[in-house]
Amino acid sequence: MRFHTTLGRLVAIALISVAASAAAAQQPAPGRWTFDPATRVQDWQEDIDTLLKELPARHKNAFFQCTKEQFAAAGAELRAKVPDLKDHEVVVGLMKLAAMIGDAHTGISHRELSPPFHAFPIAMYVFSDGPVIIGASKKHADLIGCSLVSLGGIPWQEAFRKVAVTSAYENEATFMDRGPRLVIVPEIDHAVGLIPTMDKVTITVREEGGTERKLDLAPLAPGENTQGRPSKEAELPRYRQKRERRNWFEPLPDQKAVYLRYDTCSDEPGQTVAQVAEKVLAAIDAGGVERVIVDLRSNGGGNSALLAPLTKGLKSRAAALTGGVRVLIGRFTFSSAEMNAVELKQQVGARLVGEPTGQKPNHYGELKSFVLPHSKITVRYSTTFWKTEAGDRPSLEPDQQVLVSSADYFAMRDPVLEAATRH
Repeated sequence: MRFHTTLGRLVAIALISVAASAAAAQQPAPGRWTFDPATRVQDWQEDIDTLLKELPARHKNAFFQCTKEQFAAAGAELRAKVPDLKDHEVVVGLMKLAAMIGDAHTGISHRELSPPFHAFPIAMYVFSDGPVIIGASKKHADLIGCSLVSLGGIPWQEAFRKVAVTSAYENEATFMDRGPRLVIVPEIDHAVGLIPTMDKVTITVREEGGTERKLDLAPLAPGENTQGRPSKEAELPRYRQKRERRNWFEPLPDQKAVYLRYDTCSDEPGQTVAQVAEKVLAAIDAGGVERVIVDLRSNGGGNSALLAPLTKGLKSRAAALTGGVRVLIGRFTFSSAEMNAVELKQQVGARLVGEPTGQKPNHYGELKSFVLPHSKITVRYSTTFWKTEAGDRPSLEPDQQVLVSSADYFAMRDPVLEAATRH
């Protein structure tokens, strides 16, 4: 059985979802790690020593990306700087150390810290036309729809690169996933030198009419969150709708198709993946279905073996599916979900539609974790290397690339699903 978990998706990020950003953006109560001032430096240094020792010892192949000497030197440098660093700077330093391994499954997630980091009052997504604000606090609702030009006086691409050193990424798809989420964290921005203080950030945005303006943003206050433009659930495209469960399906009678939203490679309370598969196959057997569409765009992984009944069932029904199988993939398709996309392509001849995956076809996975002794920070690491093909492609590429623009997003369109339903 192949079992995968993911680092970035443990927080259940939905595709282009403002809701996840809002949940993570709650500002914590004042206060940081409560080390005894008399032993603070020693405690942090012991945590650094633990990471330097345990991560290479536990990881499947810790030095495939950086050398042992580079890792040790970076750790020694951080250790020496502890007396002059604030706590959040030490934490970001630990994140950078873990990210040096270069495995997108391995690292320290800022979303799992306790006490948590803060957030500036915007949520962004990088569309085909660049990063656009899709959610904001009530005070800054007028920013929704604006494009980000710069942050801290630095062009957005460079700003994203600066913060991306805190979270390993193996390809541009994962970079475009994580960059917008990391760059809105004051502690990270300050520690990497994007902003001089954590109480504000200066951004430049381009309004939908083309006018540019500059403004300062303060971190979210207690109780504040970010929200998207008001909309009725039924008006949203399927991939943005909230259903009772993450895995669900429905017929598309006009297209003679069945749409399966496979959002997590795991069984859910009251519903197993096998049960969902059984219902999809029953719908095919009932007649009138010529195509099956499996949407993996926001699936961050789990147990890849759970989809086997569906794959086997689709293979035995190939003659009935004259329109074939379409699999929707994207930057959030990660770990076991990427492996499921490969299996559906290889075993049932599925056509992949969308954008490149955030997961490499050959990749490290099978996560475990350990906890640093004083800060209690969780460090996740990979224990297995999955080689699924020759070579070393950065992403699983779609057979038909379809990108989403900000205009598509705000018009409630899903060009990827539209392309998948066309014969």
